[in-house]
Amino acid sequence: MWQNTIENINTSHELRLSTPSDWKVSAVAGLFYEDRQVNDQTEWLYKSVPECTIGGPKSCFFALDPANTPKFANASFNNRNRRNSATGFFNDFQRTYEQKAAFVSLDWKVTDDLTVTAGTRYFDGFNQMLGGNVGSFYCKQYGTGLSTATGICTGPANGAAPYGTNLNNQAINSFTDKGFRSRVNVSYKVKEDVLVYATWSEGFRPGGFNRGSSQVLRLVDRSTGKATRGATNQFQLPLFFKSDDLVNYEIGWKTTLMDNRVQFNGAVYQVKWDNAQSGIFAPQAGFGNLTVSVNGPSYETKGIQMSLSARVSEALTIEGAASYNKAELTNNPQFINNIPGSPNNGKPITESWVGGPVSVANVFGVEGDPAAMAPKIQANVRARYEWSANEYNYYWQTGLVYMDDRRSAANRLQTFDLESYTDVSLSAGVAKGNWTAEFVVSNLTDRREADFASSSQFVETRNPPRPRTIGVQFGYNFGE
Repeated sequence: MWQNTIENINTSHELRLSTPSDWKVSAVAGLFYEDRQVNDQTEWLYKSVPECTIGGPKSCFFALDPANTPKFANASFNNRNRRNSATGFFNDFQRTYEQKAAFVSLDWKVTDDLTVTAGTRYFDGFNQMLGGNVGSFYCKQYGTGLSTATGICTGPANGAAPYGTNLNNQAINSFTDKGFRSRVNVSYKVKEDVLVYATWSEGFRPGGFNRGSSQVLRLVDRSTGKATRGATNQFQLPLFFKSDDLVNYEIGWKTTLMDNRVQFNGAVYQVKWDNAQSGIFAPQAGFGNLTVSVNGPSYETKGIQMSLSARVSEALTIEGAASYNKAELTNNPQFINNIPGSPNNGKPITESWVGGPVSVANVFGVEGDPAAMAPKIQANVRARYEWSANEYNYYWQTGLVYMDDRRSAANRLQTFDLESYTDVSLSAGVAKGNWTAEFVVSNLTDRREADFASSSQFVETRNPPRPRTIGVQFGYNFGE
């Protein structure tokens, strides 16, 4: 069981200036400022052994009291009070993100049919994370009881210093990220109801911090078959992760045909995603019991997508969309030994020690592996028929969604195969005046293929869809 409390404080300002859009060269320019703070507290309530008290039980856990713990005396906690006696571990962080930016976009109407758009955005971001995580691991009294100790886990005198990391004392708890991100678009009206375009654009996600820095991957000593310690550890989990970058190349079309009864749009694209941020939760491989985010994988997606909307008759409308994507890993990311003095410093890591040798080679896969949650084929279609008779308005509708098979996660330590599925829904209704009545069926075939799978609770869990649901809905419009 856990309790989570999050407070978001966000202030943003934007100044935007624009010229009349009918000028031959029009422009939009502006300044942007954002100051965002997230105060995040999560407590895991799992203590099954009583807390220590004077004259109390001989075996007990010491209390977690950050205000009276030297290790966390200067930590920027949102709550500095002694924790609930059931709390075995807690996160208490203050995340700050400040961004200053300037942007400009120009539209040049070369002719009545040809328009060139170019824009760029400069950003300067500051990212900081303070506070820490505190745990009762190793903070236990074994079999001797207490006479004068307060029972607070403060250091060796009371058993052991609390497990966890004080980010205020961490070597790196803030960084800046700055640069330009730009785009260029060329659009051409082939005729009044047919437009084609080509786009090049850039994007990114800002970096962030990991919650703990004490975890290491231990080196396996092949001469003894056991783990080594100290300078012969092989990997220190990173304090933070960097921004990742994306570049999109796209050619597309937008059409309105047959006296506006048909819309047919589509695009062909290539997306390059470099140094992607990826999260790992894999205690079984030595990565600790907190999710750690790292950079490393790079992906490329080549795809096509299309959508169609057709008014077949005054009563019948058919809409559909489909896409095909080939999203693959384009590099062979490896964890690199980053412990000075370790025998394999600077070399790829292939295994760690968790009660025995565990493979961590090619955690993110090898070149050519599919990206996570990236089905090759997705499609949907919907048909709706509407008519009126005797002052009543009627309709029936059916829809179908197809999702191809895909991987659940970006790393091999916690990924599962998700099967393809087809989801069908039906509905019919009648309305008169302000009243409506509908008969609905969702998940008609009662499919059970999972939408999501995870091992974040230390076991494989799958999230199936809601089972076949049949219902009747009534409504009244009070607005008329």
